[in-house]
Amino acid sequence: MRSLSTLFLLGLFCLQPSITRASQIFVEPATGSGVSGSDLDTATQLIKNAISDVSSNQVVDSKDHADFRLRPNLMRLGEAYELGLQKINSDGTIVFSSQLKAEKMDELDKVATRLTRSVLNGTRATTDPRVGEVTNQEAHDGDQRRPVRREWYLGIGGASLNNLNVSGIGYSFGVAHAWDFNSGLFKIQGDFASLSGAFATSAGIGGEYFILSSDLAPYLSADFGFGAAKVEGDDGFFSGGFYGGFDVGVGAGVEIMRTSAVNMDIAFRAGFLLRNDGYGNPSALSLKLGLYF
Repeated sequence: MRSLSTLFLLGLFCLQPSITRASQIFVEPATGSGVSGSDLDTATQLIKNAISDVSSNQVVDSKDHADFRLRPNLMRLGEAYELGLQKINSDGTIVFSSQLKAEKMDELDKVATRLTRSVLNGTRATTDPRVGEVTNQEAHDGDQRRPVRREWYLGIGGASLNNLNVSGIGYSFGVAHAWDFNSGLFKIQGDFASLSGAFATSAGIGGEYFILSSDLAPYLSADFGFGAAKVEGDDGFFSGGFYGGFDVGVGAGVEIMRTSAVNMDIAFRAGFLLRNDGYGNPSALSLKLGLYF
């Protein structure tokens, strides 16, 4: 019975919620630039009110009796306001800081609540919204996207076909519609390479990653789609066999005059058909000179 009583008391102890002492917080008067004294007083009071709304901590009137301090800063940015908040230990070290933007002064209460909760919890205010707390500025930013440059590509060059019963250098063509977003590029593309009676072709989606953002911009590329290949035969064009399947490509290149409206492109691509034709998996290695316009 004694052991059962001990286990029962232990279970009650484990189920008992942990009781922690509420912290004493002193809120410094808000400072800032481009705002009136009344706006600074409003920001200070909103932070004080938010402390009791988002936590069990208590606001004190003297920093000497506080466990830590909150230091608000209000800044005017055009028509918008940015409220920053720092959590400062009793020794003066800044433990955490965060900031959040309000489109207008009348939503500063919403910003103050989110910002206070985030600083007390040690999380960024921009990553911790709650229902009813999304600001007008965030809603406006969500409608905006970085503009991309739409462009067409045409390229021509030489190619080497492998596992298609041919040898030598053939020719290759490339066409694409692309979306350039500065650090990279997405495109819908098509490639065709031919030599004698054999060919390899593909169509799919691809991308390029620019290593440099300068006028001379080297890049790495990859693409995936569907492809087809024809093996060279001895009895005319329709002999030798046709094969189709998925196609993958990898490559590298350099764009020249990338800051201009028309870019020159030198590109190497290795495309592989994921289908065995009896000789192996058909592939096309091409080197093309092209234009983005």
